[in-house]
This record gives sequence, structure tokens and C-alpha cells, in this order.
Amino acid sequence: MTFGLLLIVGAAIVLKWQFSETRWAAQAFLGHRAGRRRQMAASPRIHCLPCHGTGWLGREPERTLNFTGDGFEDRHSPATTCPSCGGTGTAPGPR
Repeated sequence: MTFGLLLIVGAAIVLKWQFSETRWAAQAFLGHRAGRRRQMAASPRIHCLPCHGTGWLGREPERTLNFTGDGFEDRHSPATTCPSCGGTGTAPGPR
């Protein structure tokens, strides 16, 4: 009698644990899908390739082959706005 009661209580605990694990997994899966759906609904921002989404070109110094006493010369030029995106950093739409 005691063994049967322990067996029933043990089975109930295992079933309760299994149900909570299954429910947690289902909620996580459905929440992940809802987040993906929300993300897909918003239009993605596509970065401009020439300026890498910054809107500026020529910010890095240009390495030249002129050797000075300390190393190779770096030529600095002022940054200019990207002509492809007009300085917005997003890729232009289809034309």
C-alpha cells in the first residue's frame, strides 16, 4: 500500500515537472517566433557599401610609400560626404 502511494506521488511529480518544462519550451518558441515576426515587419536598414553606413568617406589616413625617418608617411585628407547615399548612411533605393 505504501509503495503504491509513493509510486503515484512520484509519477505525479514527474508529470508536473514534464508539463512545466514543455510549457516553458512552447512559450520560449512562440515568443521567439513573435519576435522574429515583429523584426521582419519593420523595414531593415541597409547600410551604404562605400561608406559602411557612416555617411562619410576618407576619414582614415592614406598610407603612402614615401619613407621618412620614423616610418612611412600618412597623408591626411578631410572627410567628405558619401556621394552614393548623400550622407545618410543608408543604401539608396532601387532606381
